[in-house]
Amino acid sequence: MTVQCSPRRGPAIRLARWAQRREYNVSHQIAVVAQIRPGKRQELERTLDAGPPFSLAEHGLTRHLVFLGDTDVVLIFEGDQPLGDVRRLAASVGLGHLTKMATLVANPRVLPQSFVWNAAAREPAHA
Repeated sequence: MTVQCSPRRGPAIRLARWAQRREYNVSHQIAVVAQIRPGKRQELERTLDAGPPFSLAEHGLTRHLVFLGDTDVVLIFEGDQPLGDVRRLAASVGLGHLTKMATLVANPRVLPQSFVWNAAAREPAHA
């Protein structure tokens, strides 16, 4: 898949032109980024420590990761069709869980595109 971007000027256009000249393997993952509500980080950490309230395999997911910062949380979902799987998951986990998460985080945003770079088997050494 070739990345297509259309910025108009500056460093963004140079980056877009560079990206358009390269081929990327699209990973089968999406991220959801949200702000942690003030004073809710410890409660969110306890909730996450209990593990996901759903079966990954039953929802078409192969892996689920969470990155927890001081003010933000990033949830990574991996599978063959992660965006559709996560939409179906949100509809099936139940209002109770969604309500609880809404008390802990705010402004969730889905980032559906990712880029992955892997180390080559024999990368040249840099001097």
